[in-house]
Amino acid sequence: MTQPCFSVTVADYELRTGIDVPESMEPTVQIWLDDTASLICLYLGDCADEVAAAYPDVLAALTCSHVRAQSSRPAPGVRSESVGSTSISYDTDRLAETVGFGLTADEQNVLNQLLAVVCPDQAVDSGGGVSQIGVTWGGQPDPSWASGIDVWVVSR
Repeated sequence: MTQPCFSVTVADYELRTGIDVPESMEPTVQIWLDDTASLICLYLGDCADEVAAAYPDVLAALTCSHVRAQSSRPAPGVRSESVGSTSISYDTDRLAETVGFGLTADEQNVLNQLLAVVCPDQAVDSGGGVSQIGVTWGGQPDPSWASGIDVWVVSR
């Protein structure tokens, strides 16, 4: 396995989340951090090293946040579970869903913003804004808004 373009330690995770990871779980949490860092580096592509050098703290925070969120989800199809007297209730509407290994849309938007700053030629449009193109024929459009417009395209 190749090394990710940046690294996050269990100590970083504990500091950023306020969670004291038991010693027996440290190897597991470390592999989750490494896997997430590798996924982020893969997403950043050819600009991964440059983004990691420019924004190491943002990538560490994003990695810790992702691991925290993924590790706190119940198993797919489980709505809630209890330890005392063992009680599990299933979410039958979502039973077929699985927790995917991937970055959320919000995480991708953050990474897209970093790419736009560090490597603008490789930036991915996150679809966060609205673009408009207007076209008219015959000179200046009529000042009343719709009467002089022949074509107008609005896209997200």
